[in-house]
Amino acid sequence: MGEKAPDFTLTDVLGNEVNLYDELANGQCE
Repeated sequence: MGEKAPDFTLTDVLGNEVNLYDELANGQCE
């Protein structure tokens, strides 16, 4: 979980890096 693959990383409108894996994990936790 240390490395971030550019293919799975995007930048939101605020310019923050968003990790798609984290997004999916957060979505499942709710």
